[in-house]
Amino acid sequence: MSLYPGVNLLSRMQKKQIQLEWYGFVSKNILFITVSVLAITSIVIIFSITLLDNQANNLDAQIEDERIIKEDGKLSTINDATATLNTTIERVRSIQKNYISWTDFLTTFSTLIPKDITINSISIVGKNQEINISGSAPTRESYQNLLKALESTPLLSNVQSPISNLVQRENITFAITAQITPEELYE
Repeated sequence: MSLYPGVNLLSRMQKKQIQLEWYGFVSKNILFITVSVLAITSIVIIFSITLLDNQANNLDAQIEDERIIKEDGKLSTINDATATLNTTIERVRSIQKNYISWTDFLTTFSTLIPKDITINSISIVGKNQEINISGSAPTRESYQNLLKALESTPLLSNVQSPISNLVQRENITFAITAQITPEELYE
């Protein structure tokens, strides 16, 4: 299998060496992407666990505050206990209803980025559901491909990029802002 069709003046050993270097390059990039996705996923999972743990602790504290204890140590009535349990269930449902699967979002988002684009930072403002992306592109065409991909995904809306990002033909440093489409994120 030749990497370059046509006349090739390289020896078999050189061809084999080039082929092995190519496989090494592809393997390294696949490993890098896999490790990056795993690292991002781990961060999201740790953040989610911490957030859910804090919310569970808050619910525990609220439940403790709502208990009415008589002198003999029992709850005042079964109705009070039932009302407290129902309130807790409604709070848990509310939390689950607004749960956003950031792992799914980031996994899908990473598939939108062309291979020759370098992303330096991604920041997500949860309250505004806004995403800020900065990075670099080797050519204007690569940058435009990134913009088209971001504008065509249902995960984002209102993708904005300054015109100044299109002035240079090569080595473009860019900043993009978009709104995250929440209905695509809720499970």
